[in-house]
Amino acid sequence: MIREAAESISITERALELQVLLYLPRLMREYGNPFPGDHAFFDEIRRLLHLIKSRVNPYAHWQDEPETPLNNLHATRFVEIPEREARIIHESFHYLSSFRPDSRSFGLRTLDENRLASLITISPFDLEHITPLPEGVSRSNVLVVSRVFCFDWVPMNTVSYMMGHMYRHLRLIYPNVQLLLTYINPNLAFMGSSLKAANWVLFGYEQGTRYAYIDKEYTTDRELVRYHRTADPSQLQSMLGDRFEVTRVRLDPLQLYAYFLDKELYARYSQGFEFVFERP
Repeated sequence: MIREAAESISITERALELQVLLYLPRLMREYGNPFPGDHAFFDEIRRLLHLIKSRVNPYAHWQDEPETPLNNLHATRFVEIPEREARIIHESFHYLSSFRPDSRSFGLRTLDENRLASLITISPFDLEHITPLPEGVSRSNVLVVSRVFCFDWVPMNTVSYMMGHMYRHLRLIYPNVQLLLTYINPNLAFMGSSLKAANWVLFGYEQGTRYAYIDKEYTTDRELVRYHRTADPSQLQSMLGDRFEVTRVRLDPLQLYAYFLDKELYARYSQGFEFVFERP
């Protein structure tokens, strides 16, 4: 059903599957059989189709394969992406549909048509609960890879190729940065394969995974704090009533991966860590 539904609005099966996995926990119960009935599940898929279509439609042509297929990544250039364009990717195409305004984005553009093929966003390290850091690394020496996105018409190794360019560029523009961190969500069937191929190592696990929704739309903690000054579910329930929902079922911990821009640190910590952190 997911495959047929995705084809009906010309998106990939994986794009719809990500949304289903992100929104299905909203319908799941805490006790007994947690899964919704077929009727509720099918209704949710139809609702998500309309939601995705409304986000993507104004920029649907961005998904179209270029007239000259991109078979060789050497036919791209690595550039900084303007905030306006990054916002469209974040809000219309990325599965989180959330823009990080305090960030810088980079990506690959095709040489022939100047088409944006992929994007990676770097944000300040604001994860106060992520401690300890590796010995010799201070908070000011850490950045977060907050978004990664590729269109479906790019080659399989696009993420690792783009990251290789990003590492070299960051060493030039942020010479004091030693460590990059990023999240992987196994509840969405992410395995971290592209990160491992690009020499990232497991840093730790963040327990307490939960999803929040306002008016049945997923929202991040940063958006909750930005617009409502809190991410505390009890306060939001009091403020927003039935408009606010938070998952009750157990979700697997998020995984944190690390990349050491400092070669000496990489040699010292290349085996990775298994720290355990608690989500605030």
